[in-house]
Amino acid sequence: MEYLLMDRQPAEIDVMKRDPVRGRPNWAAWQRCLDAMQGLFSAFLMAGALALTGCATPTSPSPNSTAAAAPVEAPRPALPPSQAGDGLDAGPLFDALALMDQALFDASFASCDAAKANAIFAEDVEFYHDKDGLSVGEKVRENTRRLTAFCPGAHGVKRSIVPGSLRVYPIAGYGAAQIGEHRFDERGAATSTLAKFISVWRLQDGRWRLARVLSLDHRAVPAPQVEAQPASRP
Repeated sequence: MEYLLMDRQPAEIDVMKRDPVRGRPNWAAWQRCLDAMQGLFSAFLMAGALALTGCATPTSPSPNSTAAAAPVEAPRPALPPSQAGDGLDAGPLFDALALMDQALFDASFASCDAAKANAIFAEDVEFYHDKDGLSVGEKVRENTRRLTAFCPGAHGVKRSIVPGSLRVYPIAGYGAAQIGEHRFDERGAATSTLAKFISVWRLQDGRWRLARVLSLDHRAVPAPQVEAQPASRP
């Protein structure tokens, strides 16, 4: 502000200089100074308004502008669940391992054939159980023999996979991991057991062998409701 007033005459700047005739302030010089300051203040307000307008409203490109617009990526088509990173839920590999899983539990729970069940395990099998801890090799096979000796199926225990929970994830140069949920229902019991499992299958000499098992998150859930059978007529 001072640099704009430096060009004015001393009589205009010294607004408090007294009139030599009347001995009072020079009001004309005071008014001229106020006018100059008011004009400068208005210019500052206008500049600020223009700056705010420029920040809030981006300028539109000229119709004749040759600047290239940023490319817009086209939306990608949705993949089916089996191809969208959620594992395989169908196909030859999925079916082959589903059959191996079924064979293992049929031999362990239904037919109670220890030799058939143990033949599915790899020699170096490791079994991780959230309640019983780790079992390795011969310990896994011994546990299978004790299970089949009890024969759960003969005591009304049935194992089934939760529908839609089974997935298979290929492992290059090794085999595949099979992940799912299963439940164990006992005839007449008020609750059932629900758990998650991860089975790591090794393709060895053209045959599938179960190398690693993780049995996790065992918890009690309500048993399935049994529909009442209609009374037979006499």
